[in-house]
Amino acid sequence: MKLKKIILHITYLILISSLFSCGEQDEQLFNDKDAFFAFENSAIASSENSEDIISIPLYLAKSQALGDVRFGVVTEGYDNPAIEGVDYNFITTEYTVSFNGMYHASIDIELINNNEIDGDKRFKLVLDSNTIGASHGMANGDNSEFEITIIDDEHPLAPILGSYTLHWDSPWNGNDLEEENQIFSVEGSSTEVDIVLGYYRDHGDFAQCTKVRGVVDMDALTLSIAVDQETYNDGTHALTLYGDDEEPGGVITEGSIIADIDIDKGEIIFRTPFAIAFTAGPNEGYYEDLYLNPVLRK
Repeated sequence: MKLKKIILHITYLILISSLFSCGEQDEQLFNDKDAFFAFENSAIASSENSEDIISIPLYLAKSQALGDVRFGVVTEGYDNPAIEGVDYNFITTEYTVSFNGMYHASIDIELINNNEIDGDKRFKLVLDSNTIGASHGMANGDNSEFEITIIDDEHPLAPILGSYTLHWDSPWNGNDLEEENQIFSVEGSSTEVDIVLGYYRDHGDFAQCTKVRGVVDMDALTLSIAVDQETYNDGTHALTLYGDDEEPGGVITEGSIIADIDIDKGEIIFRTPFAIAFTAGPNEGYYEDLYLNPVLRK
């Protein structure tokens, strides 16, 4: 369940609680000791030449949405970090987000196009202190950090780099499924990309997740991904990408998965299904899912 849906359910619960609470001694359905605030998602990628403001949603689950949340900027650990004032500016001032009765707010950022080939740059927002009396992130600590990738628009693959939503149908989990994925450039290459693909993540930051390597042909507008590449590895469990012909035992362990790129629509359309299977851990030998009709959409 997406964070926004979770917040909507909690907000509904808070409203119902307030309607049926007649006095201070009435028991409230939502306990403020469980209050938290969190980012809606964990990452975004945008081209440095974008004129759109990057608006990063922040949601609060509490009976009263009043108070301030401070956030910090982290660049340690990045080989090519983004620099405030050079690569981006905050519209949200003083590293503070204020909640004034609404249960959602945003951190707004504008990007700076430097007209130089200097590679993709990254930085991270981390939720810090607050005057609300709420915990940072969800119960498991998720969504307390948010990573921004600024795509170098002078890179030859700039039109296909960035954040995507993977859409697919599943024979077991239903249709119209979706999950955030991301395509990164590969340093020193004008044809290769690294792709966070599928549902599971082995790290909170997309940049540090296990990725599959793909090759882009900008003349043919195709993306080729060799099968038998790991998509996840936490040291105990591992998942691996394969092809699948939808026949019993139809796993394809050699060759490549081909997708067609539509730059105008912002879509990467896979020609055939693919599978992601457990190749280590207690579920070894089983599919995590079979991705039918898969499409990456910006």
